[in-house]
Amino acid sequence: MGSNPRYLGRMKISAYFVGALVASALIGACGSDAKTTIDAAPTVDSKVIDAPVAIADAPANMSTCPVPGNVPAMITISGTGRQVSGFSIGTAPDVTVEAFRGNSTTPETTTTTAADGKYSLMFATNGMGVDGSIRGKKATFLDSYLYPGVKLYADVSSAPVLMLKQGDIDLIAQLSGASPLAPNTNFVGVAVQDCMGNNVANAVITTVPATKVRYNGSNGLPSNSGTKTSTDGVAFIFEAPAGTLQITATVNGMSYPVRSVPVIAGTTAATVLTP
Repeated sequence: MGSNPRYLGRMKISAYFVGALVASALIGACGSDAKTTIDAAPTVDSKVIDAPVAIADAPANMSTCPVPGNVPAMITISGTGRQVSGFSIGTAPDVTVEAFRGNSTTPETTTTTAADGKYSLMFATNGMGVDGSIRGKKATFLDSYLYPGVKLYADVSSAPVLMLKQGDIDLIAQLSGASPLAPNTNFVGVAVQDCMGNNVANAVITTVPATKVRYNGSNGLPSNSGTKTSTDGVAFIFEAPAGTLQITATVNGMSYPVRSVPVIAGTTAATVLTP
């Protein structure tokens, strides 16, 4: 199978960033020794940062990341299932992993994570970049969707599927000052990157409909005082209603293309914004 290093980097980070942001919310305050209890929750003040209703205009748009002309007819998507348990994140066996094409609600291909959490499945591209998504399903956990920021056109060697429960989302909301959350709304994680897969700092996220948007602080923990992405490029979207959520980022006066993310009631979602 063919591989594109730039794509693999973007896809790997887009899949992993949700795990990273949840880990920072649950155990990041404990330091690099990865203890499994929270020493102290960070101080949260009363400032609220909600995204404006309209997509912000910008003087110019970013150039779109290119898709190579030589795309293999079949690619392999593989990775590891992860699940939150208390204040730690471990491997997740018995997760049903499904890959979807475009807006289809019928999986293109399905597999199940093994005892060590690993999975691998084949996906047909028919020689061209394909809009696709991945879903993880496991009893007692919320369904988890991953929407890559680029078309699927090369092997993906590390695409973890993170399984969360509502309590985990509530904790992140509490740490970032987004509580209380409106009933029947959803959580979406966002990573902002460039075409080389580098995380982008100083990005301001805007959504339609309006949502509560939060960012990680310089200490790597969710904050309600931030107004743009830190060096990790991560943003948290709370109170996303079911339906289509439009997301964009503005960086130094330049606008990323608007990304339309399907939001399904009672699930979590993650996406990456790229030019």
